[in-house]
Amino acid sequence: MMEEKLVLVVDDDPDLVEAVSMKLESEQYRVAKAYDGNQAWEKIKEERPKLIILDVMMPNKNGYQLCDEVKKDPEYKDITIILLTAVGEAVTTTKYMHRDGITTLADDFIPKPIDLDRLMDLCRQMINSRLVDDCFILNRENITNIGGKGLSFSHEGNTPFQPEWVLYYMVSGTKYFPEEKLHYQIEETSKMAKSLGLEPIKSINNISAYDFSKRLYNFFYDTYWKFQPRGSCYDIFYLTTSDHISKLNRIMRNIAAEAGYPAADMGIYIQPQVQGVCYHCEYNLFFDSGNLKESNTVQKLSTSALSPLASEGAFFSRPYGPWSDFTYNRDAQTTINLRKIKSIFDPNNVMNPGKLCFYG
Repeated sequence: MMEEKLVLVVDDDPDLVEAVSMKLESEQYRVAKAYDGNQAWEKIKEERPKLIILDVMMPNKNGYQLCDEVKKDPEYKDITIILLTAVGEAVTTTKYMHRDGITTLADDFIPKPIDLDRLMDLCRQMINSRLVDDCFILNRENITNIGGKGLSFSHEGNTPFQPEWVLYYMVSGTKYFPEEKLHYQIEETSKMAKSLGLEPIKSINNISAYDFSKRLYNFFYDTYWKFQPRGSCYDIFYLTTSDHISKLNRIMRNIAAEAGYPAADMGIYIQPQVQGVCYHCEYNLFFDSGNLKESNTVQKLSTSALSPLASEGAFFSRPYGPWSDFTYNRDAQTTINLRKIKSIFDPNNVMNPGKLCFYG
């Protein structure tokens, strides 16, 4: 029975393979992974999956070639193949026609998840140009928690889809010439998005951007959105640069899975700081504080994640609670200097007595 539920995920992007695999595993599927066409063929022969989720553009052997070889082989032709593609047009036939005229025998297609690096690039451009006010990126779990369970995304009435990442931004007018400013901001941000192959939308499943903002900032709502999934939430947050975020996300997901926390249920929030020079990255761990097992799992994660993240570029700029000793012990000289400065400006030890590195 388990072999019938084996899914082979094939893509040359390790982060995408990991994201798709985690989603499948959360639905109780067994997953095999491959990162190019040749490697995928070996996996097919070794494990004979029931379903293949196959990227189109890959080195060595692309998705079209592999699909045709599998479907023309009598031994493997019954394996279901779904193409993972960035082409966002509906497919109404069992044959998928590529825009260059290539036809394959794939059974269906699904749109490829939006690349996080492209969203961060757009985020940085808009911040640097001072075109937007709020600007941040949320993963699917956080979008669903804010917008409500069962949330689907749609654009111009097309079939709903569920992107892995969503970039949220807000523009607003000023006291002078507000309409002219808004028109310019909307036009320029749309141009930036389209230059990166992205399309801005104004609502999510009939929830307007304005209503989404109210839910996000808890205006007129009794329960803060972070507490809605499980009743409690613990945040792990740090500063880093854009080139570290994807790897740090992957590390955190692996640590969560090893600790027994469902990585697919973890919220992620990313916001540019200092005109996009660095990013605030936050992992939201939702749990039931009345459940001892869940509480212990999150408590364990709050400390076990620190060293692996810090080793790969995470800077804990606000090290309170269990993070204090870890953070300050990594830089003894800075700790000594902070204590000296505090002794000058706060000789009576009024501020933060016994906290941070100010004890002993």
